[in-house]
Amino acid sequence: MSIAKTVEFGIVGDMVRTADIMILAGALAWGVLLCLLFYGGLWLTLRSLGGKGRPRRFLWLSFLARLGLTAAGFWAVLQLGLPAMAAALLSFSLLRLWLVPALGRSLPREKRS
Repeated sequence: MSIAKTVEFGIVGDMVRTADIMILAGALAWGVLLCLLFYGGLWLTLRSLGGKGRPRRFLWLSFLARLGLTAAGFWAVLQLGLPAMAAALLSFSLLRLWLVPALGRSLPREKRS
C-alpha cells in the first residue's frame, strides 16, 4: 500500500501522485533559482566590468563559472526525470523573458559623443 495520495484531474482523467506534483513544483522553483544565478551573475559582472584591468578575462571567467553552475544545476534536475527537466527549463526561460530587460535597464549607459 502506497503512502502517496493521488489526485484525479477531471478533464484529463489521469491519476497523478502528489509526490510528482511536488517534484514538478520544486523543479519550477529550481529553474527560477538557476535563472537568477545565471542572469544575476551576468548583471553583476557587467556592472563591475569598468574597473577591471583585464575586462575580457574577467568576462570569460564569469561566463564559465555561471555556465558551469547552471549546467550542474540542470544536471541535478535531470536526475529527477524528463518532466522535471522540462519544468525547470520552462521556468528558466519564462523568467528570462522578464528578467533580462528589467536588469538591462538598470545598467549604466555608455556616453556616446
